[in-house]
Amino acid sequence: MTTPVRTVLTLIAGVIAGALGMAVLLAGSEPPDATLTRTTVPVADLAAGAVNVTTESVRLGTGFTSTHRHGGLTVNLVRAGRVEITDRGAMRAYGRGDTFVEPGGRVHTITVVVDATIDVVRILPVGAAATTEVPDPAR
Repeated sequence: MTTPVRTVLTLIAGVIAGALGMAVLLAGSEPPDATLTRTTVPVADLAAGAVNVTTESVRLGTGFTSTHRHGGLTVNLVRAGRVEITDRGAMRAYGRGDTFVEPGGRVHTITVVVDATIDVVRILPVGAAATTEVPDPAR
Protein backbone atom coordinates (compact mmCIF):
# COMPACT_ATOMS: atom_id res chain seq x y z
CA MET A 1 0.00 0.00 0.00
CA THR A 2 1.49 3.37 -0.98
CA THR A 3 2.17 6.10 1.57
CA PRO A 4 -0.55 8.52 0.25
CA VAL A 5 -3.20 5.78 0.46
CA ARG A 6 -2.03 4.80 3.95
CA THR A 7 -2.16 8.48 5.00
CA VAL A 8 -5.72 8.88 3.68
CA LEU A 9 -6.84 5.67 5.40
CA THR A 10 -5.33 6.84 8.70
CA LEU A 11 -7.08 10.20 8.32
CA ILE A 12 -10.42 8.51 7.58
CA ALA A 13 -10.11 6.29 10.64
CA GLY A 14 -9.36 9.33 12.79
CA VAL A 15 -12.28 11.32 11.43
CA ILE A 16 -14.71 8.45 11.94
CA ALA A 17 -13.45 7.85 15.47
CA GLY A 18 -13.82 11.57 16.19
CA ALA A 19 -17.35 11.62 14.77
CA LEU A 20 -18.30 8.63 16.89
CA GLY A 21 -16.82 10.29 19.97
CA MET A 22 -18.71 13.52 19.27
CA ALA A 23 -21.94 11.58 18.80
CA VAL A 24 -21.46 10.01 22.22
CA LEU A 25 -20.69 13.38 23.82
CA LEU A 26 -23.66 15.05 22.14
CA ALA A 27 -25.93 12.21 23.25
CA GLY A 28 -24.78 12.84 26.82
CA SER A 29 -23.88 9.24 27.55
CA GLU A 30 -20.79 7.13 27.77
CA PRO A 31 -20.16 4.27 25.38
CA PRO A 32 -21.07 0.87 26.81
CA ASP A 33 -18.18 -1.29 28.00
CA ALA A 34 -16.73 -3.82 25.58
CA THR A 35 -18.84 -2.77 22.60
CA LEU A 36 -17.27 -2.12 19.23
CA THR A 37 -18.97 -1.51 15.92
CA ARG A 38 -16.64 -1.78 12.96
CA THR A 39 -17.23 -1.24 9.26
CA THR A 40 -14.52 -2.33 6.85
CA VAL A 41 -14.48 -0.67 3.44
CA PRO A 42 -12.40 -1.89 0.49
CA VAL A 43 -10.44 1.09 -0.81
CA ALA A 44 -9.28 -0.21 -4.18
CA ASP A 45 -11.34 2.47 -5.93
CA LEU A 46 -9.77 5.52 -4.26
CA ALA A 47 -8.78 8.16 -6.75
CA ALA A 48 -5.16 8.40 -7.77
CA GLY A 49 -3.62 11.78 -7.01
CA ALA A 50 -4.65 14.54 -4.66
CA VAL A 51 -7.91 14.29 -2.72
CA ASN A 52 -9.83 16.51 -0.33
CA VAL A 53 -11.20 14.89 2.82
CA THR A 54 -14.18 16.79 4.20
CA THR A 55 -16.56 16.17 7.07
CA GLU A 56 -20.05 17.49 7.69
CA SER A 57 -23.11 16.80 9.76
CA VAL A 58 -26.32 16.73 7.71
CA ARG A 59 -29.87 17.00 9.06
CA LEU A 60 -32.64 15.64 6.84
CA GLY A 61 -36.37 15.75 7.54
CA THR A 62 -38.83 12.87 7.37
CA GLY A 63 -39.95 12.32 3.79
CA PHE A 64 -36.82 13.80 2.19
CA THR A 65 -35.69 11.79 -0.81
CA SER A 66 -32.81 12.26 -3.22
CA THR A 67 -31.44 10.24 -6.13
CA HIS A 68 -27.82 11.19 -6.67
CA ARG A 69 -24.18 10.16 -6.98
CA HIS A 70 -21.06 11.34 -5.20
CA GLY A 71 -17.77 12.50 -6.72
CA GLY A 72 -15.78 10.17 -4.46
CA LEU A 73 -16.03 7.70 -1.60
CA THR A 74 -18.53 8.79 1.07
CA VAL A 75 -18.69 7.24 4.57
CA ASN A 76 -21.84 7.95 6.62
CA LEU A 77 -22.65 7.49 10.32
CA VAL A 78 -26.33 7.81 11.27
CA ARG A 79 -26.34 9.71 14.58
CA ALA A 80 -30.13 9.92 14.87
CA GLY A 81 -33.21 8.88 12.92
CA ARG A 82 -33.71 6.30 10.20
CA VAL A 83 -32.96 6.31 6.48
CA GLU A 84 -33.36 3.87 3.61
CA ILE A 85 -30.74 3.61 0.88
CA THR A 86 -31.69 2.03 -2.43
CA ASP A 87 -28.64 0.98 -4.42
CA ARG A 88 -28.57 -1.37 -7.43
CA GLY A 89 -32.25 -2.22 -6.88
CA ALA A 90 -31.82 -3.31 -3.25
CA MET A 91 -33.08 -1.27 -0.29
CA ARG A 92 -31.42 -1.30 3.12
CA ALA A 93 -32.48 0.61 6.25
CA TYR A 94 -30.02 2.31 8.62
CA GLY A 95 -30.67 3.70 12.09
CA ARG A 96 -28.79 5.33 14.96
CA GLY A 97 -25.23 4.03 15.15
CA ASP A 98 -25.24 2.40 11.70
CA THR A 99 -22.55 3.19 9.15
CA PHE A 100 -22.93 2.94 5.39
CA VAL A 101 -20.58 3.62 2.49
CA GLU A 102 -21.41 5.05 -0.91
CA PRO A 103 -18.80 4.50 -3.63
CA GLY A 104 -18.06 7.45 -5.91
CA GLY A 105 -20.03 7.61 -9.15
CA ARG A 106 -22.72 5.05 -8.22
CA VAL A 107 -26.32 6.31 -8.46
CA HIS A 108 -28.42 5.57 -5.35
CA THR A 109 -31.43 6.98 -3.52
CA ILE A 110 -31.81 8.05 0.09
CA THR A 111 -35.26 8.26 1.72
CA VAL A 112 -35.59 9.63 5.23
CA VAL A 113 -38.07 7.56 7.27
CA VAL A 114 -37.55 9.44 10.58
CA ASP A 115 -35.82 12.86 10.89
CA ALA A 116 -32.12 12.03 10.59
CA THR A 117 -28.73 13.46 11.47
CA ILE A 118 -25.86 11.91 9.53
CA ASP A 119 -22.13 12.54 9.98
CA VAL A 120 -20.47 12.36 6.57
CA VAL A 121 -16.82 11.88 5.57
CA ARG A 122 -16.11 12.52 1.89
CA ILE A 123 -12.92 11.60 0.04
CA LEU A 124 -13.11 13.60 -3.17
CA PRO A 125 -10.61 14.07 -5.96
CA VAL A 126 -9.65 17.74 -6.11
CA GLY A 127 -12.36 19.60 -8.05
CA ALA A 128 -14.98 16.81 -7.83
CA ALA A 129 -18.55 17.66 -6.85
CA ALA A 130 -19.61 16.24 -3.48
CA THR A 131 -23.11 15.29 -4.67
CA THR A 132 -24.82 15.48 -8.06
CA GLU A 133 -28.59 15.01 -8.26
CA VAL A 134 -29.83 12.73 -11.07
CA PRO A 135 -33.35 12.15 -12.36
CA ASP A 136 -35.12 9.33 -10.51
CA PRO A 137 -36.44 6.91 -13.15
CA ALA A 138 -39.20 5.81 -10.73
CA ARG A 139 -40.79 9.28 -10.69
